[in-house]
Amino acid sequence: MQDLLPIVTSVLGVFLVIGLGAFCRRRGWLTSEADNSLASLAANVFLPAYFIHKILSSDQFESILDSWMPPAFGFAATAVGFGIAFVFARTLGPTVGLDTDAKQRAFALCAGICNYGYIPLPLTEQFYPESLVDLILHNVGVELALWSIGIVIVAGKAGGGWIKVVASPPFLAVVFAVTMRELSWEGFVPQSILSAVGAVGNCAIPMGLILSGAIIVDFIRESRWKGASGTIFAAIGIRQLLLPVLMLTAVDGVNDRVEGLRGGADDYLVKPFSFSELVARIEVLVRRKSGDIEKKEVTKLSLADLEIDLVSRKASRGGEPLVLT
Repeated sequence: MQDLLPIVTSVLGVFLVIGLGAFCRRRGWLTSEADNSLASLAANVFLPAYFIHKILSSDQFESILDSWMPPAFGFAATAVGFGIAFVFARTLGPTVGLDTDAKQRAFALCAGICNYGYIPLPLTEQFYPESLVDLILHNVGVELALWSIGIVIVAGKAGGGWIKVVASPPFLAVVFAVTMRELSWEGFVPQSILSAVGAVGNCAIPMGLILSGAIIVDFIRESRWKGASGTIFAAIGIRQLLLPVLMLTAVDGVNDRVEGLRGGADDYLVKPFSFSELVARIEVLVRRKSGDIEKKEVTKLSLADLEIDLVSRKASRGGEPLVLT
C-alpha cells in the first residue's frame, strides 16, 4: 500500500492540472480563441526545449545505437493499435454504432493510438527517470505512425503527412540533441544556456495539460452522448484493456526467472529495460561462448590416429603413448 500511494498521488497531480485547465475554461479565463496560439507555442517552443534539455543532460544516453529501438517500437506499437482498432471497427463496429465508413475510420484512429503525450512524460520523469529519453524517442515513432498510417486510415490513401513530422520543431530538436550527444558536443553548451533551455522546457507539460483540460470541457459540451455507450465501451476495451495487455505480457516474477534459468536460459532480462543493457548482456554471452569454443580448440589436437594433449603434454598414436623429447 505504501508503494502504491506515491503513484496514486502523482497520477492525481497530473489530473488536477488537467482539471485546472477545465476550471479556467469554465470561468472564461482560457478562451477557445487562445487555444491555437498556446498549442503552437507549446509544440514549437516549449516541447522542443524540453526534449533538448532532457536528452543533453541525461546520464542514460549511451550512443546512437540506443536511439533507433524506442522510435521503432513506438511506430510498430501504434501501427498494431491502428490495425486492431480498424479490424474491430470494420467487423464488429456496426453492432456498437459505427455504421458509416467515416465513423469506423475515426474510431480506428482514436482508439488505436496510445496516450503518448503530456500525461506519460511527468509520470515517467517521476518514477522511471532512466527511461525518460527512451520515451521521448518512442514518441517520435508514434508521431511518424500517426502522420503516415493514421492519415491512410482517415483519408483512405497515403499522403505527405510524415513530412510534417520530419520538419516539425520537436522532431528536429530530438535529432539535434541526439546528434550532439553522439558527437560528444554537449559539453560545449554553456551551463547557463542549458539551464535557460530547461526553464523554457519546463513550461511544456503544464501548458499541455491545462490545454487538454480546456479542450475536454469543449468536447464534453459539444458531443452527443445519446446512443454512444457501445462505442465508448468498445474504445475503452481496446485502448485501456486489450492494447496494454498486449504490450505488457512479459513475466518478471522470481519464480519465472528461476524456471527460465533452470530450463536452459543463459540469462533473463525483464521489462522495462534499456537497449544498452540488452546489448551489454548479449556481448557478455558472446564472450562467454567464444571463450568456451577457444578452450575446446586449443586443449587437444588430432590428425587421423595421432592425438596431442596440450594440457598434459602427452601424445598417442593408435591409442599407444608416444615418447616425446
